[in-house]
Amino acid sequence: MVLNGKRKRCCKKHQVRIRELNAQNPGLQREVKAHEETHGDEYYEAAAKTSVSLKFGNKAYKGTGDEVLTGIYKDYQTGLKADVDKKIKANSFADQKALDTYVASQNAQFGKKFEGAAKDVFGQMQGGVLAEFDKSKKTQTEVNAIENRVNNKAIPIKLGGKAPYLTGQKQVINKGKVVPSN
Repeated sequence: MVLNGKRKRCCKKHQVRIRELNAQNPGLQREVKAHEETHGDEYYEAAAKTSVSLKFGNKAYKGTGDEVLTGIYKDYQTGLKADVDKKIKANSFADQKALDTYVASQNAQFGKKFEGAAKDVFGQMQGGVLAEFDKSKKTQTEVNAIENRVNNKAIPIKLGGKAPYLTGQKQVINKGKVVPSN
């Protein structure tokens, strides 16, 4: 379990229950872990594909989060180089130290603005993931489709094609009784 960003063990009562459940259902924990990891993979894929838009300075950017942030950074580097070249031609720097100080100052200012832009982009990416996977806003058919898609990815890749619990070939047992699948 993760609480406030720190890994925390379950209480002893839950640890005992988990051991009992695992003993009654060998391989179930492995299948559940693979299934949940595959959800994580899908979240990452959705975030990477989410289209975002952002106005930064005088320019509007649109694309994936990576494309937008890369575009902002490349445009900044191009603009800084042009600005520095212009100032060098105008003899605006007394020496290399003055040039380095100027560039460091520009980079610091850009860094603060870029951090804000990144937070905005990540927020939009998170919104894209939530829109795609928030089960509270999905019909049962849509939820089932998500779960089936995850299983279809997890079983061959992470479980080597063997997943008797996820495929319904084996039933989950708890305290000697079959646990309903839905």
